[in-house]
Amino acid sequence: MRTVSQIKDLLLELEHCIADELEDQDLDFKQWDMQSRDKAVRTIVQMAVCMANGGGGTVVFGVSDRIKGQDAAILGVPLEVDINILKKAVYDQTDPKIMPIFEEFNVPQGTGRILVMQIYPGMPPYTDSSGRGTIRIGKDCQPLTGTLRGKISVETGDTDYTAETLGPMDSRLFSATAMETLTPCSRSSPATFSRFASVFPISPTWMPSFAKAIAVARPIPRPAPVIIAVFPAICCIV
Repeated sequence: MRTVSQIKDLLLELEHCIADELEDQDLDFKQWDMQSRDKAVRTIVQMAVCMANGGGGTVVFGVSDRIKGQDAAILGVPLEVDINILKKAVYDQTDPKIMPIFEEFNVPQGTGRILVMQIYPGMPPYTDSSGRGTIRIGKDCQPLTGTLRGKISVETGDTDYTAETLGPMDSRLFSATAMETLTPCSRSSPATFSRFASVFPISPTWMPSFAKAIAVARPIPRPAPVIIAVFPAICCIV
């Protein structure tokens, strides 16, 4: 994320380039919609979701990202915009809840006011209240597709593939000794103990998770090594 001091320095560079060229994974510039407050708030919510899914970042409102020159690019944010209302809008319209930090500073251009939204890293995936979401990839907000959501869940530890239930398995493949060891341990969890006590002994086939299957699997005996002795031929010359 960027500090207000760093953003002020970047605004000086607008005399030589457009804001889009200054954007990065953790930085975006957005022009404030002067015609519709609802659209402006919707943009804030969308950018909060995008940055939160992308690992956090800074969004600067009041700057056009396609115009060169400070006087033309820095349009500002209306003075009547209440930061507390923006915070509440983001919190109410995101899932899980996102709590942004807003900062502001004065500029001589436009309305004279620039808003900075700081989004700290959290536990993605995040969406808006309608279930839609995007993720920051480079300088763009890409749709949060099912593949990306799955990848995020694995990276954050929300998905445990070892907990997936396997198909029916013959109970003879499992070690009775291992079951006796695990059963007392599972007494600390009534639900777990109930599954061990009722499902395994009664059903001839058990459908354990991948992790449980590994824990109680009966070792497969390795075949004894075969030793082949090679005797050299002895030739006798008569």
